[in-house]
Amino acid sequence: MWLYDLSRGTLTRLTETAGALPLPIWTPDGKHVTFRSTVSAALNLHWMPADGSSVAERLTTSENMQSPDSWSPDGHVLAFSEQDSTTGWDMWVLKLERDRKPRPFLQTRSN
Repeated sequence: MWLYDLSRGTLTRLTETAGALPLPIWTPDGKHVTFRSTVSAALNLHWMPADGSSVAERLTTSENMQSPDSWSPDGHVLAFSEQDSTTGWDMWVLKLERDRKPRPFLQTRSN
């Protein structure tokens, strides 16, 4: 995954996403980039500082494929999709405060 600096016309490599389509999204404050990666296991969610000052941190752990969708305006809650073999694509939320445990928001047999 690369960042392109428009004013300087330069590319900076942030991280390698192990061949997966990362589908990156920015946090509302622009300080982090959230993306999916198979670096540590299944296609799970990670984030890292947008300036590349530290390595990616894994946000979720699941055997299912996940995709980041949107951050709440205050940057405290990440909405993401997870593909389940029995229910299809479901909506989940991850609150960064407290236990950081993902919770289903909408989990049905319909996509």
